[in-house]
Amino acid sequence: MEQKKINEVAASLRQRFQKAQETIRKNGTDYAIDQLKSILKVEPGFTEARNALREQERIKTEKVGALARIINNVSSSFAVGKIKKLAKSAPKEALATAEDILSKNLNNPTILKALSDTAVSMKADFIAVEALEIIREYHPKNETNLRELANIYKRLKEGVKVLSIFQDIAELHPNDLNVEGELRAAAALASMEKGSWEKEQSFADKIQVSEDNIEGQGDRVLRNEDDIKAMIEKLAERTAELEDASLDDLRKLGELYYKINEHENAIQTYFKLSEKMGVMDPAIDRAIEKSQVAIYDKIIAEQQEAGADNETVQDLVNQRFTYRLERAQKRVEDYPNDSNLRYNLALLYWEVSAYDEALEQFQMAAKAHSIKNSALLYMGKCFIEKGQYDLAIDQIRRVVEAIPTFGKDKLDALYNLAKAHELNDQKEEALKLYKEIYQHNVKYEDVANKIALLG
Repeated sequence: MEQKKINEVAASLRQRFQKAQETIRKNGTDYAIDQLKSILKVEPGFTEARNALREQERIKTEKVGALARIINNVSSSFAVGKIKKLAKSAPKEALATAEDILSKNLNNPTILKALSDTAVSMKADFIAVEALEIIREYHPKNETNLRELANIYKRLKEGVKVLSIFQDIAELHPNDLNVEGELRAAAALASMEKGSWEKEQSFADKIQVSEDNIEGQGDRVLRNEDDIKAMIEKLAERTAELEDASLDDLRKLGELYYKINEHENAIQTYFKLSEKMGVMDPAIDRAIEKSQVAIYDKIIAEQQEAGADNETVQDLVNQRFTYRLERAQKRVEDYPNDSNLRYNLALLYWEVSAYDEALEQFQMAAKAHSIKNSALLYMGKCFIEKGQYDLAIDQIRRVVEAIPTFGKDKLDALYNLAKAHELNDQKEEALKLYKEIYQHNVKYEDVANKIALLG
């Protein structure tokens, strides 16, 4: 089973998804969950529908009391046998059965595990990974789950993610030589993955374009601009008439135009794709924005090379930012319950020091678990910039406590927590935090100077 984006599913499912989005906007969580489940019964690989369902289920789960959750999980455990049996004869029905139970309470490790096992049997690793990551989210010390998730990531050659998991396992077993060996092996795997990636010379080397719709010759890799232009010519011919064009061909054509910097053609193609779909999908809108920003970048570079004065160049830079901001605002207006869109808008406000506006968007973006810690940390940073150090300390401390292992994210949170304490004239607390960072990374930011200054 393959993942499918909104432009790759049937028009009827796209329409049903849009209706579900409307329901979400009206805060109809239960009804939206039912709508989204019905979509996934037909197309389990529909990525946007699956993500939207999980976000609504998280909202609902947060309202479930501890006792109610326990009762629900115990009663639902009897369904595991049914799911396993269905997985052999009717796997889609097995997925739907699991989803029905999870819609009442997402924090259900037993059913999530059954969902994962079913997905693996269907060769739908993306569903299996999602299920195990949710268990990890709610039960970060479940080592059995961590190891199963690591095995799937190994199979998918996701070395960096394997390393992240074994860092978590190592936290559970300090001074365990066997675990330390596993951690070193994971680090080596991640290093190999990085080295392999860095050997690639250009993004064009990484593009795989299916030719099933063109010549029936399978997949091949486009290795230079001539290959890309030849493919563009074929795709342009196939998509000349909108009525006959496939969504997949239009998407690929837009991507290829972007790769060779033919941004006007890319924009026209993406608008054509949107017209064919009958909706301006946020992903298409972002693709159009990328090409438009690239056009701005080219004009700015040309003006600088021509010796244009600073005022002229700055005016173009301002126009570029205004365009990005307006597009981000429009996407949030169209999809107000999409936390990622709100997060991206908040980053733009942060970029121009519009801290009050950024705070509002980061606060709403924090509803999404996948970006919750980052959004909360940025809220703390906003409070620092506004001089509200007590609020910043309370906010960032929550982030520090929520991140179990030392890595880039935790160090960033600790550093900003220390900064807030320092600015709040709490030198002793700040020094303690800077020292904690120093113990894990002596070269992190300016912690060595901070320790010398405060010590």
